Amino acid sequence: MKSVNVISERFARVVPNKIFTEKDIGYSKELVHVKVRINKKLAFRVFDEFQNYSLDDNGDYIVNLDFPVGDWMFGYLMSFGENIEILEPLHIREEIKSKLINSLNRY
Repeated sequence: MKSVNVISERFARVVPNKIFTEKDIGYSKELVHVKVRINKKLAFRVFDEFQNYSLDDNGDYIVNLDFPVGDWMFGYLMSFGENIEILEPLHIREEIKSKLINSLNRY
């Protein structure tokens, strides 16, 4: 930043009680437990994003997570790209597989 000018003006932030509805944010209050394997190449993300994890025999990370069910969860998991494997539950694994196939079919 260049030429920063500090002024004395202040403001009071008002935080609304409810910003989004469940419809707006794409998930529900229902949680699903997901067990994943994350490639050791993404150790930096594991360290940054998770507190509890273990290592498998190959040095990859096993992480147990609880997510609100919905599009956000799938987008988040898919953000790991080829470096994640959904181990449990099988219906989440199959849904991710279906979404990846749909994405590939666009190309």
